Amino acid sequence: MSRCLPALRILLLFLCLSMAGGAVTAAPPAASRVDLTGSVSSAGDAPLAGATVRIYTAQPRVGNSPFCPSCFADCAKSQVTNAAGHFRIHALARSLVFRVLVVRDGYEPAFVSGVDPLRAPVRVTLKRLDAANAGGSRWVVGRVLDPFGQPVVGATVEPGGLKTATGETFGDIAGLDTLAITNEEGEFRFRCPKARDVALATIKARGLAPSLAWLPAGSIQPNLVHLAQGVTVMGTVHTAQGRAMSGVVVEVVPTSTNCETFTGWQETATDGAGRFALPNVPAGSQYAVCLRMDSLAGAGLGAGRTVITAGRDGSVTPLLRLTARPAGVVSGRVLLMDGGAVPPATRVMLARDGTWDSQQKPLSADGSFVFRSVPPGEQMGVYVLVRGYHTAETATDYDRAQRCVWFKTAAAPTRKILSVTLTPDSK
Repeated sequence: MSRCLPALRILLLFLCLSMAGGAVTAAPPAASRVDLTGSVSSAGDAPLAGATVRIYTAQPRVGNSPFCPSCFADCAKSQVTNAAGHFRIHALARSLVFRVLVVRDGYEPAFVSGVDPLRAPVRVTLKRLDAANAGGSRWVVGRVLDPFGQPVVGATVEPGGLKTATGETFGDIAGLDTLAITNEEGEFRFRCPKARDVALATIKARGLAPSLAWLPAGSIQPNLVHLAQGVTVMGTVHTAQGRAMSGVVVEVVPTSTNCETFTGWQETATDGAGRFALPNVPAGSQYAVCLRMDSLAGAGLGAGRTVITAGRDGSVTPLLRLTARPAGVVSGRVLLMDGGAVPPATRVMLARDGTWDSQQKPLSADGSFVFRSVPPGEQMGVYVLVRGYHTAETATDYDRAQRCVWFKTAAAPTRKILSVTLTPDSK
C-alpha cells in the first residue's frame, strides 16, 4: 500500500530530491558568498579524478531554522574532481555550514559533516569498494537508458524508500545508500540494509525527465531504468498592466505527493521578455505552476497557482500567461509563554501549502517578523523552531501533526497579523 507525504513531511524530511530546471534568481552580494574547495584521494593518498562532491544538507551557522536541511538552494550544487583530485563548488552562502557527500564509481560513498567553506580546504579519503561483495544480495545493480536505448552517463540515482516484508518506509533509512551516479555504461549500484530489500529511487539526468522506480536488491539481471524526454511547460509572466517581468522564478510541482510518483519540483526563470520554458517535466501528470514569493518580493507582487496536466511525452503545453498582481503582507510576533527572550538568529518560515514555495526570515529582537509578496487566496503555514519549546496547541488553526499554524490569505491584498505563542516542552 503506497503512502503519501503530508506537507510538513515533505518540507522537513524530503527525499533529497535535488532541484532541477536551472533556477535563476537575482545574484546576492558577492560578500555573502564563498567557494568551497578541497580534494579527494584514495586510502593510499592517491588523488581521485572523477569523484562527485555534492552539497547534501545545510544548516545555519548561527541560530535555528525550520527550513528542511536539504531544501536550501546550495544543496543543488555539486562538482567533479579534476585530474589532481581537486574540486571547487562556487558561491555558497557564508551563513551556512554543510554536510557533503562524495561518491565515485568503485569506491565507498562518504559523508563529511560540519564542512565550513570559511575554514581550510576539506580533504576526503574514499575507501575502495570490495568487488567481491559489490554484487551480493544487499546490492541494487542497474542501468539507466535514454529514449533511444543508449546508456545515460552521470545520472543520479537517489534511494528514498524501502519495501520489506514488514511494510514500506520513506525518508532517511539507516543502511540505505543515499546516492549513486551512473558510469560510462550507464551502470549504477547501491546497498540496501538487508538482503532482498526493494528500494524506491529517484533517477535524474540532464536533458531527460526524472523518474521513480522500485528496484530489487540481489536481482540476477541488472535493473533497467528507461528515462523519457518529458514535456516542455512554456509561458509568460506579466503584471496586471501587461508589463513583462524578467528574472521571476516559475515553479512546477506535482499536485500528488504520493511517494511512489512524486518526482520533486522543477524551476526555471523568465527571460528579459518575461518568457519561460521548462523542459523535461514528466508526462501525463497534474502540476501546480506558481511564481515563487521570494522572486517577487522586491516588486510587492504575487500570484496564485495555476493547475495544468502535462500531455504526452515530447509535447509542449499550451502557452501559459501568468499574471503577478499586488500581493498581501503577513506580519506578526513570536512570543515565549514563560516570558523568555527569543534566541538570536531564530528564523520563521512562511510556506505555501501544496507547493515548495516558501520564505524565511530571522526574527527581530522582539520576536517580530514581516513577509511581503504573499499571494492572495492561498493556504499558508507558519513554522518556527526554538529549542526547548513548541507551538502552543491552543493556537487557532494549529496543526499538531505538522507543527505549524495554518491560515488562508484574503482574496484581496491585505495585511495579515499573526501571533505565535511557544510553550516550554515538558520535562
